[in-house]
Amino acid sequence: MEKGLVVEKQSLFFLLRCRGCSRCPSLFEPEVQEEPRKILETLFGKGQIENTGDHFRVSGPLAAAVDQIADADSVACLYHGCREKELLYLYPGEKILAVQEMFCRKQALRLIFLEKDHLKEFLEEQELLGECGGWDPLPFTDEGLPPLPERLGRRAELGNYPWIRLLARMTDNDTGYAGIQIGIVRNGLTEEILAENMENGSVEQEPYTADRFLDRLLARWKGGWKGK
Repeated sequence: MEKGLVVEKQSLFFLLRCRGCSRCPSLFEPEVQEEPRKILETLFGKGQIENTGDHFRVSGPLAAAVDQIADADSVACLYHGCREKELLYLYPGEKILAVQEMFCRKQALRLIFLEKDHLKEFLEEQELLGECGGWDPLPFTDEGLPPLPERLGRRAELGNYPWIRLLARMTDNDTGYAGIQIGIVRNGLTEEILAENMENGSVEQEPYTADRFLDRLLARWKGGWKGK
């Protein structure tokens, strides 16, 4: 797996606020926010900012990540139904920026820049294409289509939908509004893909394969999140 850059949540949250981001994903919010001076000292000590003499400047990889997050129109959020899988955000750009939570360091995030043709391999490594050995969702046995969440404030709320193996949401980066969501669900004995337009409630349904899910994800993401 790509190693990436590890950054403390409070540092990333602080730098994004400095870039004018009025809203940050809840994943980025630290449990305790230190004073700006202390955050700057930490960033400087790790070589993640430089003192030019006139002002502080964020160093290369971290600066690029902060800019890409701040400037993105939309973000793809991937939630696995298994709580042992880390949450992942994908930000579009010349390279895709993957922001991943770290269970081993609760107050840190891993930032990874991916070539676009490496995305599939990366998601396979993370078991975020729906192919997950050793864990299965419960089957949905009621009539009709398995419902996907209307709202998802916290990842734990996905536990109310035990038939979901994986959920991807295309979210507006400024408002946090989710316009499209794509779920891999266990409907009875079969695995299916459900793609929902959350503006009008329409749902498209098809048999699941990893390639179909990735195609759906990329098509909706590249086309924008609104009404596509």
